[in-house]
Amino acid sequence: MLERVTNSRTFLSFVLAGVTGLILFFAYPFPQGNLYLQYIALKDPLVCTIFARSYTLFLFTTPFFIYSAALSGVYVLSFGRRRKQKTSRLAPYPDPSSRDDLFLVVGELHHPTKIVRGSSPQWLAIPEKGLFTGIGIFGAIGTGKTSCCMRPFAEQLIA
Repeated sequence: MLERVTNSRTFLSFVLAGVTGLILFFAYPFPQGNLYLQYIALKDPLVCTIFARSYTLFLFTTPFFIYSAALSGVYVLSFGRRRKQKTSRLAPYPDPSSRDDLFLVVGELHHPTKIVRGSSPQWLAIPEKGLFTGIGIFGAIGTGKTSCCMRPFAEQLIA
């Protein structure tokens, strides 16, 4: 139950902020009877309108930020110390000279949506049919495109 709440913390923060904002809106309305605000309204009605709209806006947005920070803290404290999942070892690298089919091993394949080590990592390989489309290697000058990609890829395919 707690995991479900913390995973939808933005929506929950939005709902709680809406309820809190409504309570604050009726409990603490904009003080139109204030002498200084009446003077500002006489001199420049647009500025007074901006003050009133901003006041109302902050009645709703401030609780949203507070609830969002609190629920994020609950999430970090409750799920930040999870047990580490057991991961299996990566399969041995397929030797290019002993392969029956042509394919290019680009790197390791881990969890598809999170930046964590997968429970069963595999090699990311491009099959022969995919090699006909070409491979784009992008990066700034001196970042290792040739030494880390082009040469190892060529050595795999030629071996």
